[in-house]
Amino acid sequence: MTPTVIQRLAVASFLGGILSFYLWTASSSGNPFQFGKKPRGYYNLLTDAFLAGRLSLLVEPKPELLALPNPHTTLL
Repeated sequence: MTPTVIQRLAVASFLGGILSFYLWTASSSGNPFQFGKKPRGYYNLLTDAFLAGRLSLLVEPKPELLALPNPHTTLL
């Protein structure tokens, strides 16, 4: 039994509705898709560190932050 034109249109419109819903939910979060840019979320940074064999992030802190005194040693 071959599908009729109406059945094909129904399947195509159903799949189009699913695709439209997916694109709407994915883009309504405030973070639109940007292909080609490296994601900078916390979990992505942690994954990059794990893949490099480290438990700390690969992001180096600013020199001004490193120049601050350690609050744990100044209280003793």
